[in-house]
Amino acid sequence: RQLSERQALESNMRQQEEEKRQLLEQEAQRAEELRLAKEREEREREEQEAEERRLEAERQQKAEQEAARIEQERLDEELRQQQLEAERLEQEQAKAQKERKRNEEREKRRKEKEEREQRQREAAEERKREEEAEAKRKLEMKKKREEERQKE
Repeated sequence: RQLSERQALESNMRQQEEEKRQLLEQEAQRAEELRLAKEREEREREEQEAEERRLEAERQQKAEQEAARIEQERLDEELRQQQLEAERLEQEQAKAQKERKRNEEREKRRKEKEEREQRQREAAEERKREEEAEAKRKLEMKKKREEERQKE
């Protein structure tokens, strides 16, 4: 009977040790699964953060490109306005130059006309003096002839 009890007790102890071993094994397995799950979550979180950073970088790059495009358009427009202003000034200068030339030509013609008229007046005055001198000479001659006839 004692042998049988001892065998039952040993069997019982072996069974408890087996159950304990199985429990430890299950706990170790659960711990491993938990560790793997945590690793997976961490990896997924890191991947998600990396994706968010990538998307943020992409958004930032697009924003910078858009800002650069807008700045380039502004610079192009500014350059276009400067070119238009330069063309306008060039046209104004050309117009002013033409106007000056026309005025110079007009002034030159006016002076030439004035000088011509002055020469004509002087020539007319000279002719008048010559005619008056000629008339005076003729009158003197006439008087002399008259006096000589009177003497005869």
